[in-house]
Amino acid sequence: MKYLQAAGLPRVHDNQYMTLSLHPHIQIEVYASFDLTDDKAPFGPYTDVLAISFNAHLDYYHLSHWHRARPEQPAVELPRQNIHYHALRDYISTRFKHTPKNNVLFSHRDIPLSPLICWLMDWNDDRHGVPSSWLRGRSGTETMGFADEMMAILGPIGVATTREPPEPTFPNPHLANGEYLGRSGAIAEP
Repeated sequence: MKYLQAAGLPRVHDNQYMTLSLHPHIQIEVYASFDLTDDKAPFGPYTDVLAISFNAHLDYYHLSHWHRARPEQPAVELPRQNIHYHALRDYISTRFKHTPKNNVLFSHRDIPLSPLICWLMDWNDDRHGVPSSWLRGRSGTETMGFADEMMAILGPIGVATTREPPEPTFPNPHLANGEYLGRSGAIAEP
């Protein structure tokens, strides 16, 4: 930062390295049942799918939640919201208080070491720990932050032009039980 200001580049400031981008963090799928029979573990029909994205620079989450009352109906999207960590914890713990923990499946979309992921593992009574191999490398958030920083440095002087890679579809519409997240397009009233 000091180098860029000393070089005389106009409009160089600290917050230009921040981004408003949200990166997929975790997908939570809630199923009506889970049975372990004959060494197979089939999930029943899904009832809820939560897609949680995260902005590491501004420390907030974006929650998209689809709920399906009956298996023959399409899922209805509940109002999307930007939400902070403690409010998100309260939302999940209140909404799924009586849901059996075996009926909940977590799909990590980023490195699984964050306050939310740690809290979810504790809330779900998961005491297995995280293999250290999961923690190697850079997360999607770190990679995107690096790309943003490089563009902020090299872009103004005309040295670099890049495009962000497209984010994968989020939430992943292909669920663990083989169903497809069918969305009605309707938004439920709060």
